[in-house]
Amino acid sequence: MILEHALLTVGPERSAAFEEAFTRARPLISGMPGFRRLTLSRCLERDDAYLLLVGWDRLEDHTVGFRGSPEYREWRAILHPFYDPFPTVEHFAPVLEAGPPWKDGAPGVVRLPSGRLVRGRALRRPVPDGPQPDFAVQLLGEQPPWTPWRSVWVRWPDFRLPADPAAAREALAEAWRRADTERVEVACGGGRGRTGTALACLAVLDGVPAGDAVAWVREHYDRRAVETPRQARFVRGFA
Repeated sequence: MILEHALLTVGPERSAAFEEAFTRARPLISGMPGFRRLTLSRCLERDDAYLLLVGWDRLEDHTVGFRGSPEYREWRAILHPFYDPFPTVEHFAPVLEAGPPWKDGAPGVVRLPSGRLVRGRALRRPVPDGPQPDFAVQLLGEQPPWTPWRSVWVRWPDFRLPADPAAAREALAEAWRRADTERVEVACGGGRGRTGTALACLAVLDGVPAGDAVAWVREHYDRRAVETPRQARFVRGFA
């Protein structure tokens, strides 16, 4: 992820109007290709300073995609009049990342044999309290709604198998790699069939024998996980 950084100077007498304008402008950027997340923070030591941090998949998603779009022209018209002076915008690439892991034993959280923690979740239920995922694999038959965290959609109709098994394998392999240092979530509508199948596949990647993975995920996640014989066969063939 590329991090856009800008220190914004806004007169304190205009701060309330600026924050209201930013709330209106936010959808213009959050819907752009390559956008991951945005944070606007107000300085505690100075009453005229804000810090804007925006995560992008690639540098060009910001410098070319967003800045060359009609959305950026509207963004500029709404927000740029507040800045005095105009900020310097810089971009950073991560060197080291660390954050609190999922809480072991929290609802839906599974500890893989390697110690990696992964959360399974039903998308039809509210997002649990606590930290958000850093990365999610969403297993749905239709395009999922936008999330403020990085996510990958695997087209996977309910009670069936992935439309593209190779893409599913790639997404789950990325989830397994990320789970070593990030909060990773795997989710489908009900949180059992497709999610359980994906968690069983992650267990296979983590060293659980493919023939034992369905029983493993039913013991450690949900006793009704992996709902169809085809899903169980998919796990056995995932090795």
